[in-house]
Amino acid sequence: MGARFAYVFLSLTLVAAGIAAGVATWLAWLPCDDAGLSGSILAGYQYPAEFTDACLQRMDGSDAVPLAAGTAEAKALSALLLGVGWLTFVPRLRLNARLKTVVLLPVVPLVWYAMETRRTLDADTLWELTRTSGAIELAGLVAAIVILVWSPKGRERSLSLLGLLAVTGFGVAHTVLDYMMMIGLSDANWDMPPGSGYLTAALMVICGLLVGVLGWNIGRGGSPAPSDNPSGQLVAA
Repeated sequence: MGARFAYVFLSLTLVAAGIAAGVATWLAWLPCDDAGLSGSILAGYQYPAEFTDACLQRMDGSDAVPLAAGTAEAKALSALLLGVGWLTFVPRLRLNARLKTVVLLPVVPLVWYAMETRRTLDADTLWELTRTSGAIELAGLVAAIVILVWSPKGRERSLSLLGLLAVTGFGVAHTVLDYMMMIGLSDANWDMPPGSGYLTAALMVICGLLVGVLGWNIGRGGSPAPSDNPSGQLVAA
């Protein structure tokens, strides 16, 4: 099992994580099911259906309306899949032990994030910016710097960064960007717009598909032998 396995497995885990995140988002916004598109660009910024009290409470982050069964579990599963995918991918890269350890750092806060999310029972914590989400983003930034500095230019480096972009999807910057884009796509932006979270899920799926397709082509071309890369730079094995 070589480069193809590494890229394809990462691809599958990213896509699966995106699907799980999408399911969690759908479950979270069930109170707005009948008016989910009201005020959005897809409805021409019009309001064909009124928001129910339950929907308005969910937009406000209130825990008055209980989360649907499986919401926290689906989001926790998504975070775990991201961690597993990255944990499997990084060891197959030609890095020395120290650099591999640094690039693997996002896995630690991801596992903790999954455990925190699994214990979540209140809607007001779904999109809360926590220390753990900040740690995910910070660890991802450090890993990205290592990849940019020590990896050779080429598709291998690009795909590693692309995978990392999805792996850190639950980080602070990703969450804020998701929110900013959603309020730009919806007139119902006085609170959290219905559907917030879908863009993050879509990012994971798209990145996963690109990693799989482009990584498969890299695998067909082979990879440098260890002796051709004495500096310990990042090259897919």
